[in-house]
Amino acid sequence: IASKSADAADSSDAALDVVASDGAAWVLVAAKQRLLKVDLASRRVLKTTALPWVPAGRIAVGGGFVWVSQEEGPGLIGVDGRTGRLVRRFTVAGGNGSGIAFGNGLVWLAQGADVVGIAPRTGQVARKIVERRGQRGGTEWLTFADGWLWSASAGSGVVRKFDPVAGRILATANTSAGWIGD
Repeated sequence: IASKSADAADSSDAALDVVASDGAAWVLVAAKQRLLKVDLASRRVLKTTALPWVPAGRIAVGGGFVWVSQEEGPGLIGVDGRTGRLVRRFTVAGGNGSGIAFGNGLVWLAQGADVVGIAPRTGQVARKIVERRGQRGGTEWLTFADGWLWSASAGSGVVRKFDPVAGRILATANTSAGWIGD
């Protein structure tokens, strides 16, 4: 990545997550509390956005925004996908884990074993998917694909499929690997 400013990035920075949207890659550099917008064609940093707190390890894109949650805190921000400006800032009851995804018009956040869907205009909880009694594994990773919300528990190898409209768990699978990564 070629940076346009000295504070944007250097080769010693470790990116925790990358998402692509509209010809750009958004790179989370948690160690510096920065979000970088990188042009995919030129590989140049177009915009550096300072984050107001230490981010959780994941970012999501959707609804015209890049979404970043606060590590072990209640913060959720929306960065405008065109300008790179921080334009949405919310406090979410229940705190945040590292899992975040965008789908079905909501920002989905992991909260331990539970998952909440946040309305991107108001920051209010619009859906809550609650842990079942005896459920194994928490929720660390989230992704939204083919109309379904999916979660994974990295340490236990548990994968769940959620119905984002009904707000319930549809299926649970235990992988034999015992560990899940990207």
